[in-house]
Amino acid sequence: MYRFAICDDVAADADYIKSLILEWNREAGQPLRIESYPSAEAFLFAYEDDDSVDVLFLDIEMKEMSGVELAGRLREMGAGLQIVFITGYMDYIGQGYDVEALHYLLKPVTGEKLRPVLDRAMKRLAARENALLLNCGSATTRVPLHEIRYLEVLRNYVTVHADEEYTVKRTLKELEGELRIETGIDGCRVCVMSAWDQGESYYRVWDDVRNLSVTDFPSNFSICVTKRNHVPYYEVRGYIQGETLTGTTEMAGGTVKIGSEVTPLKGNGPVIFEKGSVTKIKAGTTIMESGTEIRQGAEVTIVN
Repeated sequence: MYRFAICDDVAADADYIKSLILEWNREAGQPLRIESYPSAEAFLFAYEDDDSVDVLFLDIEMKEMSGVELAGRLREMGAGLQIVFITGYMDYIGQGYDVEALHYLLKPVTGEKLRPVLDRAMKRLAARENALLLNCGSATTRVPLHEIRYLEVLRNYVTVHADEEYTVKRTLKELEGELRIETGIDGCRVCVMSAWDQGESYYRVWDDVRNLSVTDFPSNFSICVTKRNHVPYYEVRGYIQGETLTGTTEMAGGTVKIGSEVTPLKGNGPVIFEKGSVTKIKAGTTIMESGTEIRQGAEVTIVN
């Protein structure tokens, strides 16, 4: 059963939103439970005890703690629930983006305005229910896709890093038909990194990702899904070798080496920063060796 919550210090407004949700659900037919909370403090107290809320309809202008403050507290706690802001003012829209709100509804709210928001919320919830089935010993373990952070592949063993770690003797090729990255949130960054050197090398980075199928990569790599513009850091050395960089690339490490023969873990070859490419390297030390070519019009930024 899905759990919706309405947080509004005006009981009549909360009841009205609840009536619109119930009206929508007469056609949608979802197993649904709706709860109302008279203040941000009341919701936060209940959520700390039971965090199974799926969607929160949150009024912004409330006494004491505002809706924006509550949303910020929830995100700081790592809460992944979907938040729909409800307000009579346009001034808060930017703050809604800061806490990754699903939507921003301006009063007066109508069924016509609310229905597409509810449909979007249900699509995200349905995506979270997809799972990867793993044979671990004598038992089959169901790992929800939304819990999977990344996969690590070493020879014929795959380690699934989720709320727990699961290692199975299967190749990534066997999992390809089953696994699709569904972040559930727009605008994520997905990094494909070398597994042999513990994430020191980036094969490829996608920005503004929501859905992604991973194919045609070397057998030994890791996948990391992060929020927008976040770069995973490793206290290890990084390498760029045998690559032509186009588009936007970011990497980080204690020491980063760039050149045609800086690591035996990848095939030898020059590193070319193509015209129009944007590369940002965050490292304590960056070393460019022979075989590095920065072409006119390329932008390379090194941050110590």
